[in-house]
Amino acid sequence: MINKIFTGILVAGTMLMIYIMSVTGKPLKTSITPNGILHLEIASNAAATGNIVNAWEKEGLIKKAEINTYWDLVFLLFYSALLFILCKIVSKKMGEKSFLKKAGTILAPSALAAGMLDVLENGGMLASLAGIIRDNIS
Repeated sequence: MINKIFTGILVAGTMLMIYIMSVTGKPLKTSITPNGILHLEIASNAAATGNIVNAWEKEGLIKKAEINTYWDLVFLLFYSALLFILCKIVSKKMGEKSFLKKAGTILAPSALAAGMLDVLENGGMLASLAGIIRDNIS
């Protein structure tokens, strides 16, 4: 019963955060960044990051990008925990020799690792938004 309630909370929290992220990220979709914050997430070097940050700076969007990134820190808690729990559930419900049991067992800790890596990514994005733009951060 507690697991179902906890899983329900994680699903609801994940969905709520997807909504919040879409609302707070909408202003970041510009002619230079049509995919919004995703452009900053996948910027591969300082030049690309600088172009994005400069474009948002000119339009007064740096604070909005920071807020969206902070919301992503909350989002990653929900999605990584939800993926972890769902992988565990799948692995428990499958037969001993099932591919899905093995996959769920392997992927469960990977979901938590993804959340931790997302924290590092967000730290780099916040540094870039603060004007610390370097290749090794991008």
